[in-house]
Amino acid sequence: MSPSGNDLEPHPVRTRRDGAVLEITIDRRAKGNAIDGAVTSGLTRALRELEETTELRVGLLTAAGTRHFCVGSDLSAAEQDPGQLIDPVGGFGGVVRYPRTKPLVAAINGDAVGGGMELALACDFALASDTARFGFPEASIGVVAGAGGLVRLPRRIPAASAMELLLTGRLVDAAEALAIGLIARVVPAARLADEAMRSVRAIAQASPSAVRATRELAGRASIPDEETLWRLNDAVLARILAGPDAAEGRRAFLARRAPNWAVAADQPD
Repeated sequence: MSPSGNDLEPHPVRTRRDGAVLEITIDRRAKGNAIDGAVTSGLTRALRELEETTELRVGLLTAAGTRHFCVGSDLSAAEQDPGQLIDPVGGFGGVVRYPRTKPLVAAINGDAVGGGMELALACDFALASDTARFGFPEASIGVVAGAGGLVRLPRRIPAASAMELLLTGRLVDAAEALAIGLIARVVPAARLADEAMRSVRAIAQASPSAVRATRELAGRASIPDEETLWRLNDAVLARILAGPDAAEGRRAFLARRAPNWAVAADQPD
């Protein structure tokens, strides 16, 4: 996950396939891995590759270097043409509103602030190095966290914590981010790449239809009407139990062998 040490930017977004995993790396270390038009285009292409390639089952989003995951918008690029930071399909950075059906995990190797934090919030979950920091400085520069921060942060962490971070711009360290539920796990910086890859490989080895269904229903868990949630739950469960992967999973478990999942991922209702 750590490329060569020069600060040139020939490839601001790099992808690498590792079996069923697509590793996506933002590489603008000289600019704090800030998002400009080239990064937006690169991330859009990467997510399209993830979605449209049958063999790929999960994405891992990270960044080059050890200081910054992403500092958000490249303000000089935004000053010239703010539209270059917005993809028609994926929204800001090509990520925050992309209609994914496959999991995307963030490995946060350094500071994730502003739009960089919004990229992380768009992922299904995030692991972070113990040196990472998180924050939303938008209000201090006269804007708002309109690329998902205002929408997703209060749903991810307690409302009071979300309001404090959004209004004050205070940076929190990885330990506090874990405590309030902003990230799933903190690991030593030297182990982040290995731990993140271990997580996404576990997802890649699971049933694609079960993973899709899990994301489908868990993503709606904030619906206040529990009866509606139970109806959705029962529909998802019935669809999965009637599909080929449920039977294959049982057979593989009993035979103590690796399962052979169906090639085509299950489609949501």
